[in-house]
Amino acid sequence: MSFNSQHLDTFARDGCAVVENFLSISEVHDLRERIHELLAEFEPTEHPTVTFPTSPNSQVISDQYFFDSSIKASYFLEQHAVHEGKLTVDPSKAVNKIGHGIHIVEPLFKELTHSDR
Repeated sequence: MSFNSQHLDTFARDGCAVVENFLSISEVHDLRERIHELLAEFEPTEHPTVTFPTSPNSQVISDQYFFDSSIKASYFLEQHAVHEGKLTVDPSKAVNKIGHGIHIVEPLFKELTHSDR
């Protein structure tokens, strides 16, 4: 299904819209595979241990790493995954988000983000 005026109306009213079957099963599989590869390649010592709080009362960290993430794939960690600057869990379980510019630097994400659908 493609994006249509009903989706636009829903988005205007609710701030979001669900587009059923926007991605094929194959595309979802490929995106998930790439994320698994990125997590396997993740080297915690090469990234600051920036956590990404998700509770309603928490504040988003507004340091340079967060701002720079807009143009590259940056790794943000679960709050419980870091203690005194060290990971306390496996890196694949520590990552909360890979953002925010993943659609700029990762070809698969870029292709889907900039498709004509």
